[in-house]
Amino acid sequence: MSKRPLLIITCVYLLGILYSQFINWLSFGIFILTALISIVLLIQTKHKHYLFFFSVLIVFLFGASYTYLKSIQSAVPLEPFSNNTVIFNGQIVSHPDLRDRKTNYVVLVNKIIYNSISKDINIRVLLYVYNDNSIQPTFKYGDLIYGTGKVQLPSPARNTGAFDYKRFLASQNVYSSIITTSDNLVYRGQAKLNPFISFSLFLRNNIIKIIDSSLPSEQAGLLKGIVIGERGSLSEDTKNDFNISGLTHLLCVSGANIAYIAGACLVVLKILKIKPPYSNFITIIVLIIFTYITGSSPAVMRASIMGIMLLLAEVFVRKSDVLTSISAASLFILIYNPFTFYDIGFQLSFAGTIGIVLFYKNLVNYFNFLPKLINEVFSVSLAAQLTVNPLIALYFNKVSLIAIVSNLLVVPITGGVTILGFIMSILGQFILFPAQIVGGLSYFFLSFMLWVSNICANIPFATIQVVTPSIFVIILYYSILYILLKYVPEKKPPAYFYKGLLSLLIIIVISSLIIFSLPRPLQIYFLDIGQGDSAFIKTPSGSTCLIDGGGKFPGTLSNFDPGNTIIPFLLDNGITSIDLAILSHAHGDHIQGLIKVVEKLYVKKLIIGPQFESNSDLTKLLELCKSKKINVIQVKKGSSIQLNEVYFDVLHPSDSNHYIENSSLNNNSLVLKLKYKNFSILFSGDIENQAEQELLSANIDIKADILKIAHHGSPGSTSDAFLKSVSPSLCIISVGKNNFGHPSKLIINRIISIGSKLYRTDQNGGINIKVYDDKLKIQTAIKN
Repeated sequence: MSKRPLLIITCVYLLGILYSQFINWLSFGIFILTALISIVLLIQTKHKHYLFFFSVLIVFLFGASYTYLKSIQSAVPLEPFSNNTVIFNGQIVSHPDLRDRKTNYVVLVNKIIYNSISKDINIRVLLYVYNDNSIQPTFKYGDLIYGTGKVQLPSPARNTGAFDYKRFLASQNVYSSIITTSDNLVYRGQAKLNPFISFSLFLRNNIIKIIDSSLPSEQAGLLKGIVIGERGSLSEDTKNDFNISGLTHLLCVSGANIAYIAGACLVVLKILKIKPPYSNFITIIVLIIFTYITGSSPAVMRASIMGIMLLLAEVFVRKSDVLTSISAASLFILIYNPFTFYDIGFQLSFAGTIGIVLFYKNLVNYFNFLPKLINEVFSVSLAAQLTVNPLIALYFNKVSLIAIVSNLLVVPITGGVTILGFIMSILGQFILFPAQIVGGLSYFFLSFMLWVSNICANIPFATIQVVTPSIFVIILYYSILYILLKYVPEKKPPAYFYKGLLSLLIIIVISSLIIFSLPRPLQIYFLDIGQGDSAFIKTPSGSTCLIDGGGKFPGTLSNFDPGNTIIPFLLDNGITSIDLAILSHAHGDHIQGLIKVVEKLYVKKLIIGPQFESNSDLTKLLELCKSKKINVIQVKKGSSIQLNEVYFDVLHPSDSNHYIENSSLNNNSLVLKLKYKNFSILFSGDIENQAEQELLSANIDIKADILKIAHHGSPGSTSDAFLKSVSPSLCIISVGKNNFGHPSKLIINRIISIGSKLYRTDQNGGINIKVYDDKLKIQTAIKN
């Protein structure tokens, strides 16, 4: 490590970036003061160890403070306009990103007009342009535009451990968004771009036209992905096949592309008798242009910087070190934008490269019984796959079991396909016909790649779903991987090393057993599921219950997909099966997420109430339960449900001979009172005033510590009498963007008037309640 100071600096800087999320203004001030003192001491000291210590401390403080400052300042210019429609001027600074019924652009906004007040700014914004008629991009890189749209500040993770959209945009150096339609935008001309970008755009557009003119759509889409990382024209089925089969990395420009380009340039320049260092500098310029052509993704930036460093090392007659090159590349990218660290592509690219550098050689030795070519391809794929698998499990909750096989079949021809693509791109700049001939040759290889991805993706258990690994598990995994594939084969450690390793493993196992045996609280988590309801319960003994699952309902303005919210949440919490699923009633904003859970996970029992009205969602859920042999139990008023230490008393509705006809689905929702020791919580579904009055007239004990407010805070529910009878110390409203005016100010005022504390999923995100013997602990996903 001492021979690689840049590696140490990069690792310390990364730790600073990670630590920045725990900083506030007070600690920021302390950090700056400490950094200044450290700089003074660094200048004065001559002791080698002190020099190292203060240098490391300064790098850490810089990484943490710089990231924190960037996070709080970047979105400030547009904060006053949040959720308001504005007029804006700007320049498109990205290639069009085609999505279903919309196109995304990154726009450098230079002026905002709101309420006749003009403000000059300079901020990158993600522009969502919706168009029902066509998904073809209207604008291109460098266009100047003028238009109107609604400003939205990105939201952080809305449930514990969920996708952090704010951090994702920050990794793209974007900190806010504007939503509009193509009808609201006007083209104002073309910006003057620097020569590198102009020439790169010209080449990119030509390459796309050449490939599209030479191949059928699917093969053309695949080749564009391989050559320049353009995936917009690939079908969703093809993307899904490549994803499941572990071949998605082929659709992203990587180090291999850089190697092919650099190698080809050097060969051509050698033939032209252009000697180093001139040939190296020309190749560097070509790599920079190619980086612009592909959109300057973190993976391309990493590969380009490493390639440039290798070429410069040759010029200055210096020995190149791969880990130092990787460190330099990552440090360069992260100083420009520290949030790039949270970009999944950045992490996968660097992890895969490091895995190949560290483990490839020893894997080749392990599998030397294989033919040389197969061994090399297999070892490269395995080294990369072993290194990126924990990250894929962390972010996508899946691991591809077929990836090694699919890569073994496809990777050997990918180099040839890439070279053919480059030849097409060069020939087509002058004459299209020879490019089309080369395209005809590449067609067969591209078709084979599509066929392999489709076959592998449809093999049962090609990809398995896994729970989200903890940071401890990931660190343990990488430690074991390094020991087995790097340290042991190269260092040949003595016997006492293995004894120490065994002792450490025993300590970890014993510590884990002690931790798992400690008393645990009852956990109740109200998910932020948009305009819908969903609550997850985990008993102290580990049994699980899910009440409702959210979904879509007419009048909902939320973009939440319950399947993409609940399933990841459960997997993030290590849950692969549900002991008890409860459906309060069959409205879409309660039932659709349950359907997804039953489809994807193992559910032991489903609890429903008497059904007075059926619909397609309910029919689908019951048919799924029948096909998966899930026990469906119907309960009614007077029933009791036990889940280990937790009891549910069913307070409403009565049987099918006595039900409320008015608003039958809402008013006949299951009303459950959860009881655990001295604690209780009332789940009221979507009942309205008529059902509440029936509960009050029956003299049922509805008093509870916590009340899940009925019907998302609708004014037709939670009457004054009902609220006072429950007398909760805490109220929860599960609500999202909607056209109904939920939650009603009337209901909010009622809750405040009885002195109850209020939490709302639209403002607080997911709400986690931990019930101990004598106290409650409440945590929210969004810190207000």
